[in-house]
Amino acid sequence: MLALAHALRLIPSGDEQMHVQLPSISEQIYVYPPNEYEPYFDKVCLHPGADYHFLQAAMQNPLRTLDSEKATVYIIPCLQESKLRCNPDDDFNDEHPPKIAEMAKLERPRSILGTCFTKVMQSKTWKRTAGMHHIWINAHWSMNFFPLLGHPHLKSISVGRLENVNELWSHQCHRESYLGQREKCTIVVPWPSDVIFEGAVKTPNFEEWLGRRTTVSYKFGMRAYNKACGVDATPLRVASLKLARRLEKLHITHNISRGRVPIETYKNVLQDSHFCLTIRGDTPSSHAFFDALAAHCIPIIVSDSFGDVATPFVSSGVDLSQFTIQISEKQFITNDGIAEHIYKITQDRNGMLHLFQGLQKHRPMLLWGIDHSEVASKILDAAKECEVKDVKL
Repeated sequence: MLALAHALRLIPSGDEQMHVQLPSISEQIYVYPPNEYEPYFDKVCLHPGADYHFLQAAMQNPLRTLDSEKATVYIIPCLQESKLRCNPDDDFNDEHPPKIAEMAKLERPRSILGTCFTKVMQSKTWKRTAGMHHIWINAHWSMNFFPLLGHPHLKSISVGRLENVNELWSHQCHRESYLGQREKCTIVVPWPSDVIFEGAVKTPNFEEWLGRRTTVSYKFGMRAYNKACGVDATPLRVASLKLARRLEKLHITHNISRGRVPIETYKNVLQDSHFCLTIRGDTPSSHAFFDALAAHCIPIIVSDSFGDVATPFVSSGVDLSQFTIQISEKQFITNDGIAEHIYKITQDRNGMLHLFQGLQKHRPMLLWGIDHSEVASKILDAAKECEVKDVKL
């Protein structure tokens, strides 16, 4: 596909200017004009999706071309994810994978990709390229389920989504058919954390970070998970309360409780914590992972398939062992020595420094909207790598 490099540019962010690492390529990229294909581009809210951030970066790329015939990679500007994020009353914002999974038994709606995508497919550029070398980002959770998952119109393109549904997880929620219908390239992309876009997040030095008052934090909602998709997250979530009681016996400070809190309160809790629990829900991924990174909080991952299914850019250098603690779901349920393990880590200054430095190293690779974000470049790198492998095959 393309050889990639990096170019530093400035993108306005509110009243400020924000430094962002933008993908730059030896050959040119073409962005389908948003004003022609996606009128929602100028109407997004304060918390847009990964699709909007990637599109912004592509449009600001100095090697972007307005002539599609000169390009080798094409960016689809359809903002389905941002529309859903910015319209909280939409039914799809109420996460209910077991319910939506039942739709897999029905006929796939033809219009599910939306007017923007239809216009792209009707364009001369799409027809000339047969949809090849196109990239579309949609990190909304619904992309991992029918009717969007395995849509035939996505088969020739690279799709950026929250998870790479593997064989194990395809057997959950009636997704078995996806493995034979998946898109050309699947790119696991980061979820844009609301912690970032709720206001500036101060970057602490190591001593300031050590001085945080809370060792472990976790806030989880009252939503009841069920077994319709074959995996019940409720016992894992509830087990955090058992961990809280064990932490108290060891005199380890925590802020673990059940019940949602306002975003400002949530952000303050994370920013005052060393470790933040990241527990899976119906599927291996969790928004809490990116919220923790945004707040400079070390994720404690309780999701056995997180590394295989939900970790972005593994082939580009993301190494969970450098900045996270990983605990098996079985061990977390039984509460087998977890509090003691956390206490031991906190008593090892060098170990804490290693985690802190690993976190600082990985934040630009995994967060949208921060100084020197590399996410857009990583997406293009991943698309290139996938296409190169496909050519070799």
